[in-house]
Amino acid sequence: ARQPQLNYKPFNYNIQLTSDKDSDAVVRVFFGPQYDVQGRPFNLEQARQYFVEVDRFVANLRNGQNQIQRNSKQSSRFVQQQPSTRSLFAQAQEGTFYYNQTNQQQQLYRLPQNL
Repeated sequence: ARQPQLNYKPFNYNIQLTSDKDSDAVVRVFFGPQYDVQGRPFNLEQARQYFVEVDRFVANLRNGQNQIQRNSKQSSRFVQQQPSTRSLFAQAQEGTFYYNQTNQQQQLYRLPQNL
């Protein structure tokens, strides 16, 4: 079976916020739809069930204005490009395939970077 994959170019996001004190904060980034299947705008309450968390990290905030810049490759929610079944089959034929079950289990809960 073949599974087509959507590739994207790495991107940055910039967050500007104001804090009333120095503190650490958890920043969570979500992707979600803006419109429903009929092209009508979603309100946040309707769309939230379709949101997917794509990043989570701790930011050190200072009192006053803060700017957070982050690259999509820094996300802990993504893994590197996964090998294709064709390349895995070729490795098995050559006897060079290595399966690390511990590593594989950790990757089951992460999204591919080329999603």
